[in-house]
Amino acid sequence: LEEDRALNALKGLEREGHHPRMETVTLGDRQWHRILLGPFSEISAARKTRDTIARQSSFQPILVHHYKKIRDNHKE
Repeated sequence: LEEDRALNALKGLEREGHHPRMETVTLGDRQWHRILLGPFSEISAARKTRDTIARQSSFQPILVHHYKKIRDNHKE
């Protein structure tokens, strides 16, 4: 909820070699500041990063997996 806390988290992740970005969203009457990492090319790398952040901080990261839509090369 606190922008300063989100910015500090963002800077900490940058110092650790990650490439985070911040997204501010409004839910109801409150603003939330999300820190996002990725995309990851392997789900195992995303899980490892999530687990490391959870162990080393007070954050409980979540993993959002987006599947690429496979395009059918057949013409109809």
